[in-house]
Amino acid sequence: IGAAAKRQLWIFYCALVCLAFLQGTRPHMTFKNTVAVAVVGAAPWFVHDVVSAVALFHFDVGGIDPSNAVASNPAAWLFSGKDTRTPLAVFLRGVDFFELWGCVWMSAALTRHAGGRTSLPAVVVFGGHLAATLKDVASAAATSS
Repeated sequence: IGAAAKRQLWIFYCALVCLAFLQGTRPHMTFKNTVAVAVVGAAPWFVHDVVSAVALFHFDVGGIDPSNAVASNPAAWLFSGKDTRTPLAVFLRGVDFFELWGCVWMSAALTRHAGGRTSLPAVVVFGGHLAATLKDVASAAATSS
């Protein structure tokens, strides 16, 4: 699956899980509105994708890691030119500025859409990001040994 498809699946996952848990107590939440709010909350990720595309087209592709073109995480700074598939590098790639900014925006947008006073969107978004990062770390650990 490509990066754009993964991003869309992530947005739908967050919207559907939040809707499933919150719709019983918040009947104003509909599928269409919740997905729209999640898409708006994902704006930092779209900015990241645009900056990545510009970086890949503007700079020498041989000098840029295509999976880390923006260099907005500690792995880009600490593992530049080294093996980036080690478990530590994969974990540090999960501590990406744009990823965390997107998690904050999406959880804030979904919380606002739910009427506030709930931490479920933050748990879903940040918990999902942590689970995905740990899955990638486990995959890197399995392939590096």
